[in-house]
Amino acid sequence: MGKLHAGIMVDGKRIHRELPEGATSGDAKLVEMELRASGALPMTAVLALFVKHAQALRSAETAKHQAKRLGP
Repeated sequence: MGKLHAGIMVDGKRIHRELPEGATSGDAKLVEMELRASGALPMTAVLALFVKHAQALRSAETAKHQAKRLGP
């Protein structure tokens, strides 16, 4: 049986970890969860990205308004 790997994408970049021999799939899921928690974006950053993306949407003003309602 080969080594297990855990990986996620953060800001368009892949974060990859190779687990030691004997690691279980549960260990890989735990490592993946920890990677996600450490690379999590704050909600304000997510909303800022969405507002930028909203410019390309059919009802951009509505999308921007809804995003601003979710913010702090």
